Amino acid sequence: MEAHEKANASTKGTAIIEIVKALRGIEDAARLLPEKLQHYLTESLLSTKWYPEEDYKALLIILGTIIAPSIPGNVWEYFGEQGAARDMSGVYAGVADYYKSDPWTALQRIGRLWPLYRNTGRVEVVRLGPGKAQILLHDYAGSCPEVCGTTTGYIRHLLVLSGGKDVEVTLLNAPPPHLGPSEWSIKFRTE
Repeated sequence: MEAHEKANASTKGTAIIEIVKALRGIEDAARLLPEKLQHYLTESLLSTKWYPEEDYKALLIILGTIIAPSIPGNVWEYFGEQGAARDMSGVYAGVADYYKSDPWTALQRIGRLWPLYRNTGRVEVVRLGPGKAQILLHDYAGSCPEVCGTTTGYIRHLLVLSGGKDVEVTLLNAPPPHLGPSEWSIKFRTE
């Protein structure tokens, strides 16, 4: 990925607003945020506006680090699960049925959902057999274990909402984009 593409990498406001709301509720948040991120604690945020991907990543990691001790399990996956639940009952409720039809259809449609939140990255779903798939995320500027962990939780919850049973979503790899795609292993039952 070229430097100008990374500099323009953006995240939709719907992905950043809940993080900022949570940070605003933490007494020492201003002390914990770098100066260049302080403005998020006071400015009005818009769900339709695009914000720098680097800011999203930094805010997410700060919040996750703060609340991890109070969250059972993986805090990054928890964020993703909460995001999917919120999206499918809130801002994207109008398209929720589109994703709830069945697990395979939901997986195939993840590539259409991704650009609603990010302006970098391309999702590829590879069907490996009954109840098995691989997801590859190519050229995503924000790729790192923490952010990809949120994607793990999001995919898992989306598959559960679409009728998947015994859903397993495992992040296998989350390299910087120039080193290849992020990769997930997916397993579920439909009956």
